[in-house]
Amino acid sequence: NTLPLNLLRWTQDWLWTRPSSQASSFPACQAPDTTMMFMEDMMNQDPTPADEGKFIPVAELDEWFQAMQKKYPTIFLPSDTLFGTYSEQHPMGQKLMTYFDEDPNKPMKCEVRGSRWNKEQHLYPGMAPTNALGKEPMYVVRINGELSQIPFTSAHEESGWKRGWDVLPPTSG
Repeated sequence: NTLPLNLLRWTQDWLWTRPSSQASSFPACQAPDTTMMFMEDMMNQDPTPADEGKFIPVAELDEWFQAMQKKYPTIFLPSDTLFGTYSEQHPMGQKLMTYFDEDPNKPMKCEVRGSRWNKEQHLYPGMAPTNALGKEPMYVVRINGELSQIPFTSAHEESGWKRGWDVLPPTSG
């Protein structure tokens, strides 16, 4: 005699039928493990030395930006520009700096080595794309001597990465 599985019954013990208590012998009953697929996708998108010195053409960045303005008009405002307060894509060797969690004791520095597209990441199969073109522009950077990447948008928005390594810490308002 079993009770229906009801997650709202916190004060009642669950009773399982004999086959249910041995679910590991029925792989079809288990949910697929999508975390490995997601982690593998992420690892395959790490920048490599081959990405250094290459930059996304401005025409492609402009197309992406216009598509994002159309899809997210309250985030990518009509008055916004592709490069924010700068007139161009950050060049090779440009030093950038920000503060982790806006904490003046946690400066973060990087050097631009290129830019590239990353295929949009999905948390689970079949998830609808959030990015207008299914890809996101990233800067290839060196942080502490290692290749990494930062989102293009955070390197051009008002509260993101700033040019130079002498950026003053944020002040509490």
